[in-house]
Amino acid sequence: MFVRYVIYTAIIALAVGIQYPLWQGKGGKLRMYELQEQLAQTKAENDRLRQHNEKLAAEVESLEQGHEAIEERARLSLHLVQKGEVLVRFVPIGAADKAGMTNSVGTDAGGDSAQSSSVILTPKR
Repeated sequence: MFVRYVIYTAIIALAVGIQYPLWQGKGGKLRMYELQEQLAQTKAENDRLRQHNEKLAAEVESLEQGHEAIEERARLSLHLVQKGEVLVRFVPIGAADKAGMTNSVGTDAGGDSAQSSSVILTPKR
């Protein structure tokens, strides 16, 4: 009877010993789940970056195709105007006061505000 107990205990210990690397080892199930989660995150990041690259490629193509896109970009980001045009910038009163951008008349004193909006007026010829 003692011999059977020892044999059964040895068989159970071997079975547990064989299972351990499957669950906890280098190529175990837990590691597989971690790698699957990491793969899903990497795929999501790749999709986000792919969409960003497509936007940039479309922008580059539009800039290469004609001068309208270049002119629009210069007008929006650099506030450039052509001859005969007048740039009028509307700044909300509260935004101008907070940023300290007002002069004695209460108009924009050259600072750039995220709340401001600009309009370019072209006189009729």
